[in-house]
Amino acid sequence: MGIISWFTNCCTILVNEKYFRLYRYFIIQSRAQFNILIGFVFLAWIITPAAYYSNLWDAKMMPIASNRVFGRDGYIYNISAVLNSNLRLNETAYKQYGMLIFILIINK
Repeated sequence: MGIISWFTNCCTILVNEKYFRLYRYFIIQSRAQFNILIGFVFLAWIITPAAYYSNLWDAKMMPIASNRVFGRDGYIYNISAVLNSNLRLNETAYKQYGMLIFILIINK
């Protein structure tokens, strides 16, 4: 019994060490997680509301977060109005219809 448990323990230690060597490359370090958190808080909770409520780039005409693009008038941009039949940009129609505006936070 002693030799069998010794052999199983050795194999378990070797397998665990092998998996740990692979797994340590996938562990995100705590300072990287903290950096991501601070960046998100700074962008989403400080910069975006400040830009929205100060009406930067006419932001109050559009929602603060959306997955659509808008025109200068605040309505949803009709992309098919500026594309030709080959789905290429028609520059004269683009100049007539106007620029498209992205909002402050883009949702997926």
